[in-house]
Amino acid sequence: MNIFRDNLDKIYNSKCIISDYKTSQKNHIIPRFFCKYHKKYANLEYCPNNGLILTDTLHREYDNYIFSFDIYQFKYCDKQGNTNKDIEYVEIPIIVASNYQKGNYMINDLIHNKNIKSVIVKASSISYLWVAYQVFLSKNYLLINNIKDEYLKYIEHPLFEMLFNVFDPVNPNPDFIIKINEYLNNSAFQGSVIMKSRNYGGEVLILDRFKPFDFKEWQMIDNVNKELIEDYQSNIEVKFDKTWKP
Repeated sequence: MNIFRDNLDKIYNSKCIISDYKTSQKNHIIPRFFCKYHKKYANLEYCPNNGLILTDTLHREYDNYIFSFDIYQFKYCDKQGNTNKDIEYVEIPIIVASNYQKGNYMINDLIHNKNIKSVIVKASSISYLWVAYQVFLSKNYLLINNIKDEYLKYIEHPLFEMLFNVFDPVNPNPDFIIKINEYLNNSAFQGSVIMKSRNYGGEVLILDRFKPFDFKEWQMIDNVNKELIEDYQSNIEVKFDKTWKP
């Protein structure tokens, strides 16, 4: 008997949360390798709130950080997606990393040909999806390879515990955005990443980790934090950004 699998089957009716296909595949939001590597979080390996059901192909694409979910743009709903004040489930938009948006991937096929643009998941999974979203940004836009450290960085971030408590299935609190803003107003944490540049590095596209994925904005490089520029230069532009002028 596998409690993790059995619980996910009950929550999602043994169906992929994106394609709605029946599947025996189960995947962890915060990966098993991290849970095993950091014994402190070993219990996450068996927690259904840290799990999703995806088909084999979508499972691989998710684990390779090709797509993620924009946890800042969810809405409360029931299991069928109907708007609901009950916070047991949420509907969350799917996002695909820039480098993969035109590739031959199943997630792109489902988005563009099947018009599947969001998923319905347990609200109690939000805190884990938040960690995975941060790692998705680091992997795709900072080219950070030490993924174990990234997971550790964000699972030990104060906001993870805050979100965990907000979406506690026993004592839920629907004021997600309020809690986020309270944290930001009382924190010096810098949470931006540069996604790309244009005009030979004169402008850069900035994404705030604490705002929806669509809220990216172009800024003049002179107005951007120097450390952020240095991170971008060392991690991205040398290999990939042809618009950057060294």
